[in-house]
Amino acid sequence: MKTQKNTNVVMFTLMERLWHWIQAFSMVMLAISGISLHWPGSIIGSMESASSMHHLFGYIVTINFVVWFIYMLITKRIHYYLPKKADQYPMGIFKQAKFYLIDIYFTNKHPYHVGPENRMNPMQKVAYNGVMFAAMPAQVITGFILMMGGASVHTALIIHLLVGAFFVLFIVGHMYLATTGHTPLALFKEMIHGYEEEVVKEDK
Repeated sequence: MKTQKNTNVVMFTLMERLWHWIQAFSMVMLAISGISLHWPGSIIGSMESASSMHHLFGYIVTINFVVWFIYMLITKRIHYYLPKKADQYPMGIFKQAKFYLIDIYFTNKHPYHVGPENRMNPMQKVAYNGVMFAAMPAQVITGFILMMGGASVHTALIIHLLVGAFFVLFIVGHMYLATTGHTPLALFKEMIHGYEEEVVKEDK
C-alpha cells in the first residue's frame, strides 16, 4: 500500500525571498506610477506625486537588482540561470510551453523536475535571463537617461515604455505560472517560507 507525505526541501534563502518581494512590490508601484505619469489623475492624484513615486521605486529596483546580482555571484547561485544539457534546448522550451498551455489541464506531471539544485525549467531560464540580463538593465539605463534629459530622451522614452509594458505582461504571466505547482498556492507559500512541499510516495 502506498501513502503520501510532505517533506520540506529548502528552495529559497531568506535573502532571495526578501529580494523577490521587494522587487515584486516595487515593480507594481512602478507600473502604477508610470501609468499615472502618462495619464495624470488616472490612478495617482497629481503628476508630482506620480513622478516622486516613480523615481523612488526606480531607485529601489536599481539597488535591489545590484544587490541580487552581487549576491548571486558571491554565493554561486547564478548557476540556476545557466543552461544545462538536460534542458534539451531548443525543444525543451516548446515542451515546457506545451505543458503550461495544454498538458497541465490533463496531467499534473511536469516535463522537468524542479528541485533545490535545478530550480528552473528550460522555459523559465530563457525568460528570467531575458528579464534580469536584458530587460532590467535596459529599463534602468533608459530611466536614468529620462531623468537627466538630453538629445536621446525620445528614443529612451520609447524603449522605456515598451520594456515597461513587457514587465506588466511578465508579472501577469508570472502570477499565472505561480499557480501551476502541485496545488494552486504551493509556489506562493514556497516564496514566503522558503521550502518546497515535495510529495513523496512511500510503501507501507
